[in-house]
Amino acid sequence: MRQPAPAIPHRAHKLPRIHRHTLVEMNAPVFTARRDAAHACLVDILRRDALDAGRSGRVRLYGRGLRLLDDAILGTQRSQIQKEGPLLQYFRLLRDTLAATLALVAHEIRLTHGTGALSRLTANSPRTRPATVAGRFSSGELNTLDSLDDLLKFGVPLLLKDSENHRRAFSPDDLRRYELARREYREHYLSSTFVGDLPNLPSEPEAVPEG
Repeated sequence: MRQPAPAIPHRAHKLPRIHRHTLVEMNAPVFTARRDAAHACLVDILRRDALDAGRSGRVRLYGRGLRLLDDAILGTQRSQIQKEGPLLQYFRLLRDTLAATLALVAHEIRLTHGTGALSRLTANSPRTRPATVAGRFSSGELNTLDSLDDLLKFGVPLLLKDSENHRRAFSPDDLRRYELARREYREHYLSSTFVGDLPNLPSEPEAVPEG
């Protein structure tokens, strides 16, 4: 008597795996645009806006810069195949140095405009007094800004080259998506709704213009 054929074990249906490479290719135009727009706005802050701002204004700008770097890091991670690379190292170094700059300025404001015996004591210290005049830069803040500028001198050409290589590889529709996203992200970053996380600081008196 003929034996029945053995039953074929049931296998659960599996969806085809979407590889990281495929996801990067799909996301590259938008996330490259996000990274590029965030970095461009950060360069404006460090090389222009912060230089003309008072100390409280610089605190706000540095906080905004940290949020921009968070977006630049995310955009880089989502737009490249490798998990690490020179650009990510560059952005993380920028973020660490800018965070140190913000912490330093916040510390100076607490010392010179806070309340209590410690603030009264440090207000008369030669090390803190010059920075209180018209919101000028202290030597410590200038040193960290010099470090940030050195990083920009290294990173700006690196980013421009990487962005150019991305755009060369984009299809016409990818390039259209990149340009549209970059424009929209830049508008978002420049809007009043895009602000950074700021430390809780005592208010500073308005600076009196010299002359």
